[in-house]
Amino acid sequence: TTTTTTTSSMSLTTTTTTAKQQHIAGSDLEFCFFINHDVTGGCCAVYRSLEQKIIVVSFRGTCEAIDLLTDASIVQEPWISGLDEKEQKRKDIPKVHVGFRKSLNSIARRLKELLLATVPRDESLADYELLVTGHSLGGALATLFVADIGEYGINAGRALPQSEQSEDWWKALTNIIGSSGGTNNNNKNKNKRNQWWMITIMTVLLLLLLLLLLT
Repeated sequence: TTTTTTTSSMSLTTTTTTAKQQHIAGSDLEFCFFINHDVTGGCCAVYRSLEQKIIVVSFRGTCEAIDLLTDASIVQEPWISGLDEKEQKRKDIPKVHVGFRKSLNSIARRLKELLLATVPRDESLADYELLVTGHSLGGALATLFVADIGEYGINAGRALPQSEQSEDWWKALTNIIGSSGGTNNNNKNKNKRNQWWMITIMTVLLLLLLLLLLT
């Protein structure tokens, strides 16, 4: 069986279906992107149907040696990272499989960033039905991913829940543009300084030549 979780802007529904294929999207269902982490082996693929306004996130199950290590890492750790020792002992802090969390955490932030860019510019992700699915190990990652976005939304400023404040994910692009602009400004200033020195040197040479001619 395969665990499939569907989420909309306000509700979550979890169902278990058999391996029999079900037609869930229009004829325009297309592949968007694939994410794979070289170290943890965490990976997923995303598809979309603009016709039916559906986005599908599919996490891969166990199929490589690294996945066996992920499955075997059964120690429990707090769902929210960065907690101090006292907070970690609180009974109201949920604990999760450390292997599953590590695998999903390695790709979750990039997945959210790309999901936000999956819909056309003039549309909102909230207008789409988000279907999250996975088999075996992928089913565990799908469950954790929905637990995250179901409570906190698609927070692209971090991977999985953490005690530290999330970053503004769009600032990364702003910083790149800003640093690029700063570099251009520095180059312009450098060019201006070089031009000034060239003018100064030429002026001095002309004055020396004039003095030689006069004498």
